[in-house]
Amino acid sequence: MRNSVVAMASVFVVCAAGLLSIHLLGGPGPADPPAPTSQVAATSAGLTPSAADVPEPTPMVDPDPGKPKGDKRSPAELGSAVARAVRAGGSASGVGVLVLDTGNWRELATSDPDRQFRSASLVKLLIAIDAMQSGLSSNAELRTMLAASHDGIASQLWMETGGSAMVQRQARKIGLSRTAPPLDPMHWGDTKVTARDLGKVYRHVLTELPKAQREVIVGALAAAPRVAADGFDQHFGIPYGLPEVQWAVKQGWAQGRAGVDLHTSGLLAERSKVVVLLSTHAPGTGYSRAARSLTAGAGELGGLF
Repeated sequence: MRNSVVAMASVFVVCAAGLLSIHLLGGPGPADPPAPTSQVAATSAGLTPSAADVPEPTPMVDPDPGKPKGDKRSPAELGSAVARAVRAGGSASGVGVLVLDTGNWRELATSDPDRQFRSASLVKLLIAIDAMQSGLSSNAELRTMLAASHDGIASQLWMETGGSAMVQRQARKIGLSRTAPPLDPMHWGDTKVTARDLGKVYRHVLTELPKAQREVIVGALAAAPRVAADGFDQHFGIPYGLPEVQWAVKQGWAQGRAGVDLHTSGLLAERSKVVVLLSTHAPGTGYSRAARSLTAGAGELGGLF
């Protein structure tokens, strides 16, 4: 009898433990950590901004009524003025500027256009071009990746298009002499780009891609919401700095041991101008401070519109 009681007690304990395990392994409760992100998504575009580090909306730059339309400064003078406006924020250690007139592809502003920067999400332009050419993604998915700067979609397509090999392939096709894959192929946001090469990418979109593919990309950039998929305010730079100008933009932001990279780029004024403004900032710089400096730099271009 005693053995039977012990056996029954043992069964009860095992069943209770099983039920407890099932309960604990059920859906995560409020205190459970979020499911881990894939390695590429978690590391490629820099650190995801915390709630405290997401910038407040950058003040819009009011157009200067005293500045004549049709800026008469030389490309070097205007480019230097843009770079100075960015550096005036006190944190930028590097600035690259390029503005092109898409009517004749003449340079309107230039400053250090061949300096390499960490691409952050700007590499999504190359991912989108390659994915469309390879038939690897739907138009809806590409629009979301570009407009909302969706890292998860970018991470998946980065792997499907070949990652570093895709960067090299598109660099050859488009003629990007200073664009290079990341040292760690899992970190797509560490792809190296320059302002001049990004100008070539936008020119390729406007003049070389089939119309249907071109409209997917430009339409997505024109529909970029203020709040990106990761909660970041992506209307710094061109949208806030040139509030009266029609835009289609691709922005980039990344944070890590090397500092903060913040970029604003796109097609402006009914695709008549290409604007690329790249920047890197000292480690410890907050996104808000960097964003304000990019907006001030973009505002310096108001005389062109």
